[in-house]
Amino acid sequence: MSMVLTPLVSGQTARLYALKRRRFRHEPLETINFPREGLAGHAVIAGGGRGGLHVAEVLHRRGLPCVIVELDQHRIDQANAAGIPVVFGDAAQSVVLEAARIATARLVLVTVPGIVVSRSIIVQARALNELVHIVARAASADHVEQLRSAGVFAVVQPGFEAGLETTRQALLHLGATADAIDAWADSERLEFYGVERTTTGEGHAEP
Repeated sequence: MSMVLTPLVSGQTARLYALKRRRFRHEPLETINFPREGLAGHAVIAGGGRGGLHVAEVLHRRGLPCVIVELDQHRIDQANAAGIPVVFGDAAQSVVLEAARIATARLVLVTVPGIVVSRSIIVQARALNELVHIVARAASADHVEQLRSAGVFAVVQPGFEAGLETTRQALLHLGATADAIDAWADSERLEFYGVERTTTGEGHAEP
């Protein structure tokens, strides 16, 4: 039964997202906590959920400019309380990304879980700033290649990374050297993501 329903659900997801995009296309944009001097060389974080907000809080504390793009009012309130710049809107819409100053951004971080939404954001971001680095969260291993083919700089799959860190801790406590563990982790990431990435974060997928 699930095999029969899966394509139907996937099709409905795409259609519902298209309807949502049309609904918000002409709504006025709201920006919060924007610095008077504007934004440049900043990170545009698409999605203000737990992961996106955490990244924004770390960047904000370190004095690195960033802005969250979010539709959920509760998440907007959380970002506002932390003093983080926010754009209320759909990050897959060019006008919303323009409000987030995408043209002068250094990084776009896509933290939303849905592959349809993620790919739409990536396409719009790349169209507005062809040089910007894009890092995307993959909700599952199946989404990694789809995101890479969309032209991202790097993909992060939380489930894989959690398993990697758990294994790293096991190896460390069982006496493996740090260099050996790092080499193992690099090898695992290369096999999983299909692109060379070191433990220092170097390496990327070409657009």
